Amino acid sequence: KGSLPPVAPLGRSCNLWVPVAISPETRGSQQGVVGDVEDDPRPVPALPVSAYSSRSLPEDCEDFLGRGSDLQRLLQQLGAPRGRRVIVLHGPCGIGKSAISAELCRFATAPGRRFAPVKGRQRLAYVSLQNSSMDSETGTEACAHLSIFAAAAGLASNGRTCLLIDRAEKQFGWRDEFVPEVLDKHPQMCLLITRRSPLYRLDGEGGDRWKPVNIALGPLPDVEAAQLFLQRLHRPLFPLDLWPAAKAAAEPLRPNEDLLRRIASLPALVACGGLPRLVVRLAAEVTWELPSLLDLQPEWLKVESVSHGTGYTGYGFRPAPCAPCVSRGTSRAESERIHGLGIAAQ
Repeated sequence: KGSLPPVAPLGRSCNLWVPVAISPETRGSQQGVVGDVEDDPRPVPALPVSAYSSRSLPEDCEDFLGRGSDLQRLLQQLGAPRGRRVIVLHGPCGIGKSAISAELCRFATAPGRRFAPVKGRQRLAYVSLQNSSMDSETGTEACAHLSIFAAAAGLASNGRTCLLIDRAEKQFGWRDEFVPEVLDKHPQMCLLITRRSPLYRLDGEGGDRWKPVNIALGPLPDVEAAQLFLQRLHRPLFPLDLWPAAKAAAEPLRPNEDLLRRIASLPALVACGGLPRLVVRLAAEVTWELPSLLDLQPEWLKVESVSHGTGYTGYGFRPAPCAPCVSRGTSRAESERIHGLGIAAQ
């Protein structure tokens, strides 16, 4: 901890991507969509002008970093010819499930990769179930069903294929019954499902035939969170951002391991808990109007601390002063300032 992490072979800089659900820009032709599901007995309500294209993949993006081991594990699970067919990537909101999904689509469909197109036919398709344009629960379910099967029908019919279903939440129309239905119809297909909670058992008829493999997506490590924070700032950092007594006219700080350690220990960044969405939002607060990172205390990020009976309210917890600070008579506030910025007490 404290050193720069090795560059992940699968990682790449890309933006914390927020998927846009069904939109006119990504809709497929209505004739093709209707033809893909014409044998489905369930009634399909009139859909809005938005419909998914089975050829749509997430847009390319910036500032994606880390997650190399997570990407590698997902590709190993999905690419095994006789491997499990239902993979569930789960984690809390803002942890980066949609971002890693976008990066996986970009990497896995590149020429020579496991799901690269074959003879013009896609072998990986992406669907986001987030759709706020339909308020009816029945309409939302029918729209999700139609979108999933339209995307699946557009994939190649020979060899292993993958359908990535993002935001597989009930409020967006997701039903466990979709899984056995689509897997029975497409024997060579595997599913990668992203959602907030794990999925241990598939409800509905035939759901017990498939064992979901649940993979939890954890927060970014401290140093990677600091890297993301630095990449998203709207201005350079100066010594005054970290040391109140520094000269205002000093040169900008250069990124290095020491700076990353100091940034990683900032109370406001610690309070983000490694969630990329919060780190990005916090970095957006660092503009030329902010005098110093020491003043970075947005109201939306303040949390009750886990104090040692002190009743302290702030970011993170309030640690006890270290032995050198105690022996030198350093005040608690000064000790917290020193160690909160990662400055060694000497």
